[in-house]
Amino acid sequence: MGLALVASVMVSASGPTFAATATPSHGSTEFVRGAYGKDGSSLGFDVMAATGFNSVMTGPYRELLDPLVPRGLKGVVWLGNWLNAPTCGFQRSDAAITSLVTSIAGHAAILAYYLGDEPHVSECPSAPALFKKRSDLVHSLDPGSTTFTVIQASENGVQHDYAPWAGTVDIIGFDVYPCRKASTACDFGLIDAAVRAIGAAGVKRYWAIMQDFQDCYYRLPTPAELRTQFEHWSRSNMSGYFVFSWNYQPADPKCVGAALGSYPQNLAELKTENAMSLTSSTSTSGGQPSGSPPANLFAIALISALALIGVGALAIQLRTRRTR
Repeated sequence: MGLALVASVMVSASGPTFAATATPSHGSTEFVRGAYGKDGSSLGFDVMAATGFNSVMTGPYRELLDPLVPRGLKGVVWLGNWLNAPTCGFQRSDAAITSLVTSIAGHAAILAYYLGDEPHVSECPSAPALFKKRSDLVHSLDPGSTTFTVIQASENGVQHDYAPWAGTVDIIGFDVYPCRKASTACDFGLIDAAVRAIGAAGVKRYWAIMQDFQDCYYRLPTPAELRTQFEHWSRSNMSGYFVFSWNYQPADPKCVGAALGSYPQNLAELKTENAMSLTSSTSTSGGQPSGSPPANLFAIALISALALIGVGALAIQLRTRRTR
């Protein structure tokens, strides 16, 4: 659907500028606002829901999906991992997937099936074809369902190798983490470069994976840096986002993770972002920013600005005549 934009015009020395506010389009689907991990509530998702998230990560079992429905939450169902080289295969067999999906097919809480995380084409050239095959299997078991995986911004020194993944699964998540421990400044240009590459690769439906974690390499973003991530991704055609992660703890005990419950300012920023009015984009323009005002709005704004200038000039002229 894209973003419906309400544009206001302000006249400045450099010409008219736009203040754009995103509002839901008629008949649009709910924009995905998700988070990895669990919070400290009994279910593990109640605090997330109170923060404005509508989607979570969960497992392929009814006892995990059922509690999501009364809370208005949707779940991305983890079906097991993908193993890169030397295995280059899925953790679970087709038979195991058939058993798991058949037992929950059609459940109201299912948002998507997570087929595996961060496959590497550089190590496993057959990975895209295998993900397409796995996606087709899930569709046959749960018609109308959605499949999902996450692709890294860089793998083994190769940047934005996204083209092989176009058309393999229904939605791709792109994790682009701009805040590193080695730098006091986050590199938000990484997000812009990824968005351009997504468009060039022809990927139509995708979610942004936002950084709100730390480990040995990455540092926890400040609230302002978190906000800037959202600003950069909002210029894309993402149809949702997932924040990584609510309570990530690195496997290496020498590294210190972060539980977001201990960072109220970050949570406040997430709540603000989750309250923004956005709609799910089904535009075919790939990485073209959906938050940019359409050309006709620019034309209207320009006409309005010129009209304002004309009225101002007329008023000055009238005042001049009156003083003569």
